[in-house]
Amino acid sequence: MILKTLLREGEMNHLIDGLQYVLDQCNGKQQHACIAAITRTANPGQDGIDPELDAKVEEVAAGNSGTDRRHSPAGIEGAITVGALDNTDQVTKFSNFGNQVDIWAMGTPIIGLFTGDIVPILVKQWWARGRTGGEIHADGTSYASAQVVGIIALIISAHGKNMSPERMKEKVIEMGMKDRIPNLNRQPFKYYGPNVIAHISKQIYDAA
Repeated sequence: MILKTLLREGEMNHLIDGLQYVLDQCNGKQQHACIAAITRTANPGQDGIDPELDAKVEEVAAGNSGTDRRHSPAGIEGAITVGALDNTDQVTKFSNFGNQVDIWAMGTPIIGLFTGDIVPILVKQWWARGRTGGEIHADGTSYASAQVVGIIALIISAHGKNMSPERMKEKVIEMGMKDRIPNLNRQPFKYYGPNVIAHISKQIYDAA
C-alpha cells in the first residue's frame, strides 16, 4: 500500500491519521504496508501512533534532525529504518543515526521536479521562488527511504506475499553492500549505525 499524508507542510496528526488508515485497511488481510514516513521528534509511545502498527509498517525514514536520539516512527520494531548518505557515501549532516538505523541510501543531492505553487514551502532556495516548474536538487532521509521502498517492491514482485516482514527486512540487509561507508563508527563513543548501503543484487530472486 502506498499512501501520501502530507501535501505541503502538514501536521503530525495528518501522519497519525494516515498510519491509522493503513492499520484499518490491513487488519485481517494478508498484506503488509510499505511506508516512507516523515519522522518527527516524538518519543516512542508518546506520538499517538497505535502500537499495532509495529506489525504493519515495513519501512520508514530515519529523520533529518542529525541526532542519535530515537524518534518515532523511526526505529519501530520490525521496520527497516533508512539513513541518508551523500554522493561520496558519507553520512549526511542532517541524517539521524545510531541504533535506530538499519541501512543507508543516497539522500542528497536528489534530482526532482516541482511546480511553482509549492516550491517556496518544499525548497527554500531563492531561485525557486516565482518559478512555474522545473528541476530541483533536494535532500532528506525520505528520499533515501524511497529507494528502499523500491527494493521492497521488487522483492514482493519476485516472491509475492509469501515472505514475512521479518524475512523481507533480512533480505534487504543481505543484499546491501557491506563496509563501503568510509570511516563509519571511527569516532570514539559514537555509533552511527551498520555499514550497509542499500543495493539490488541477483539475491533478490533467491528462495525466500
